[in-house]
Amino acid sequence: MTHRRRRKTKPTSRDTPAADSAAPSARDRACHATRGRDLTAALDLNPTYAWALSSRGQAHRQAGRYDQAREDLERALGCHQICVESSRSRRRSAVL
Repeated sequence: MTHRRRRKTKPTSRDTPAADSAAPSARDRACHATRGRDLTAALDLNPTYAWALSSRGQAHRQAGRYDQAREDLERALGCHQICVESSRSRRRSAVL
């Protein structure tokens, strides 16, 4: 059985973590901004869309805008609670 020598390679930026790896890159910031605009447009059409609120909250969190993230996530929870309660009341009235 012959053994192959493993070729030595130089470490790339993907192999070694950067000192400021917690900071989003320019590409990440652009992606979050685009996603935020799309979600904001969806919320303009339906302000109680819990999925869009929670997704925009996550985009804010990933971009480091924690206050805005908290606002959106709290609104998403509130919208979700309203949706669950109305669904339960519809099921109860259908049974009666």
